[in-house]
Amino acid sequence: MQKLILRHDWNIPYEASGTIVIPFEYESLEHAYVHFCDLREKDEYFFCFLGHEFNKSDENVEFFTLEEWFERYKFKQQ
Repeated sequence: MQKLILRHDWNIPYEASGTIVIPFEYESLEHAYVHFCDLREKDEYFFCFLGHEFNKSDENVEFFTLEEWFERYKFKQQ
């Protein structure tokens, strides 16, 4: 099992927007991404992954390993 992060930037036009960060464990980054895409293709409008509901048209979803996440978003002191 690999420690992974799913980052989802969501938006409801003219109402609200935000970012959801979901830490989880999965066999591999590739398996998690393939499973997510398979679910997206099967349902018409909405699907559930890791207990969260996603819109089929959501394009702002990124998967990271824990190491990639910390490297990309690490705190930089000035």
